[in-house]
Amino acid sequence: MGQDLRICRYQAGDQFLWDSFVRQARNGLFWFLRDYLDYYGERIRDHSLMFLTDNGEVIGALPANEDGSNLRSHGGLPFGGLMLSRSAGMEEISSMLDLLADYMREAGFDQLILTNMPTPYQQIEGDEVEYLLKERGAQSAGMRLTSVLRVTGAGIPELFPRSQCKKLRYSERRYPVDFSETDEVDEIWPMLENFMMRRFGSRPVHSLPEIRRLKSAFPANIRFLVGRSSGQLVGGQMVFILDQVARLQTSFRSEENRGDDFSMRLDLFSMEVLGKICPVWDFGTSYDPATGELQPSLFWHKERLGARGVAIRSWEWKV
Repeated sequence: MGQDLRICRYQAGDQFLWDSFVRQARNGLFWFLRDYLDYYGERIRDHSLMFLTDNGEVIGALPANEDGSNLRSHGGLPFGGLMLSRSAGMEEISSMLDLLADYMREAGFDQLILTNMPTPYQQIEGDEVEYLLKERGAQSAGMRLTSVLRVTGAGIPELFPRSQCKKLRYSERRYPVDFSETDEVDEIWPMLENFMMRRFGSRPVHSLPEIRRLKSAFPANIRFLVGRSSGQLVGGQMVFILDQVARLQTSFRSEENRGDDFSMRLDLFSMEVLGKICPVWDFGTSYDPATGELQPSLFWHKERLGARGVAIRSWEWKV
């Protein structure tokens, strides 16, 4: 049988309770911890919620923010969704959604906009939330593909085509690069910013002071891997470690289109270093930020590594 539940808004004094729940939830990730969510400050008005039993145990939490008359989970992240305790079943999840609908109406929200966590990120897989949202009249707000692959114990993509090996050996001879992991954020950030402006006409999501703070707070979760030629930095990438998934946040380099397969070689090095702790890799979506359309060439580059498309689904639920 289900338990009597109540819902409350997260307050600063609840950090220990919130973080403790995230660490043991069946789908909790480090970027749902308060030291990560709260770095947005006033840019995003937090409106996260917790679901508690009558004895004060947290069995669900919704990282969320206000977006006009909408409650969004989560506007500062690629996805959010309802975090659940390992014991929460269909009846408890149904009760949480009923409580959420009542709370939203009383708080003046018209609808929930939720981008659900893709299956590979869930420590215990389950689609009950999406099923129950649809049962309550939620409508699809779109689906995007992110490119995901699995690596072997040796850190090699399971579906990596042998035909690429000869080409990579030729590239290694023609353009030698020394790859390594680094914590020197100040060294790499100017090149990363220049690359983002040159390629996309925008700055990175994080500023240098923000990434310094986050790297200091989560040193094991935020990793930088770089390549150097003749001692000079030529490019790198930022990888987030989210439990069993390594997510490629951004890649950068000093020059583009050199025909040296630098990006693939760096990806393979990263998987060799981090693949022992992360059997699943997410190389992100491949959409044009201007048009919202899938970029076939970028998606194909990820397929060359052995990645395949995994759905990220968004929902709109009018209450």
